[in-house]
Amino acid sequence: MYIQLKHALSDLALRALDEAYSAHSGGSRRFISRAALLAAYARRAPKGGPAPREVVERLAAALMEGARVPDDLTWDLAQDFLAYDRERDTLSLRPEYSPHSAYFRQQVVRLWEVLQACWRDARGGDLRPVRLGLLLFNHGLFFACHEFLEGVWRSAPEEDRGFYHSLIQVAAAFYHYERGNLRGAQVLLQRALAKLGGYGPSYLGVDLEDLRQQLSHWLGAFSRGRYPARASLPRVKFHDLERLTSW
Repeated sequence: MYIQLKHALSDLALRALDEAYSAHSGGSRRFISRAALLAAYARRAPKGGPAPREVVERLAAALMEGARVPDDLTWDLAQDFLAYDRERDTLSLRPEYSPHSAYFRQQVVRLWEVLQACWRDARGGDLRPVRLGLLLFNHGLFFACHEFLEGVWRSAPEEDRGFYHSLIQVAAAFYHYERGNLRGAQVLLQRALAKLGGYGPSYLGVDLEDLRQQLSHWLGAFSRGRYPARASLPRVKFHDLERLTSW
């Protein structure tokens, strides 16, 4: 069930990110609403237990700054992530996902942070795919970042493919790290750093010099079998944001 939950949350993240990117042009906010409702539920019931539906929907509307949550959203969610108790009018994490309630909460809270960051950045102009994907990375949605950048990599020009592939490996490395697989994280990070060494200090707006320094520190820790502090997870920095204005 963990695998199913992981893929369902990743799919939600990518759909909501696409909506957040286009929200300023009047696009749909259906998956953004889903993300808001799940984040609100996770805050109200962090261990996956029952929470009053009306309370969760009010919290979701507050996260969306007063935007109305669609009437049928609760029923959509009941099919995907949450179970609805009609008699008590409560929402709960679906029983099959209960063993993974901590992972569920972590991911939906991080997703809402990603969407807020996307809206802030989009005010300065449109964002290239590399920045959208790395917003997922910077907020700890490593599996969703991997999935997003795989799609970008497949259609990228030949000269960019090695760059995107290295970022996919970085995202996969930190996914393995959070799952406790230091050996897998080490191998992937070694491969990613080898590929990134073929690029200069900056590429497609990404500060690669800083990123390589951060990743080298983490690779050393992985090689020694250590778990660095969660607060020190790497964050990608960007150059020339004003030029990142097209897909």
